[in-house]
Amino acid sequence: MGRRLLGTLAIVLAALVIPAAAGATAARGPRVRVAPGSIGPHTNVVIRFRQPVSTGALAGGRSSESVWLHPSSRPPRASCIVDAHVALVPSTAGTLVRRTLRPGRMRGGAWCLGSYRAVILLSQGPQCDPAPGHLCPMLMMAPRELAQFRFRVTPR
Repeated sequence: MGRRLLGTLAIVLAALVIPAAAGATAARGPRVRVAPGSIGPHTNVVIRFRQPVSTGALAGGRSSESVWLHPSSRPPRASCIVDAHVALVPSTAGTLVRRTLRPGRMRGGAWCLGSYRAVILLSQGPQCDPAPGHLCPMLMMAPRELAQFRFRVTPR
């Protein structure tokens, strides 16, 4: 009986995880607009894109988006933003998302000169508020890449 239960559980997990991993590179995401056109080390960068999927608390789960940024080449100094993670506010599919990336609020305090590569990731998992004595499933889907964008930082 135990082996049959484990086998069934493995099939269910594979059915959930394999489509998520396959979809990670399958479709092209939304076009991300970056402003302003000229970005200096201390310039706030505004990104805009049309939300492809709903995020937040959904039936049976929770999803969230975040922006991961890093320079395309290794910066010559450590006093600039080397890696950053910025959470996005939950929104419904089809809405216009606008987020300001403020270098002064990130570790490093200023953009490094050169190019940055950024990825918008979607993370999904269970929404659970277990009652005492009940377990909460800890299954998380592999993060899915929704979009990529780049911007260049020049001296001002």
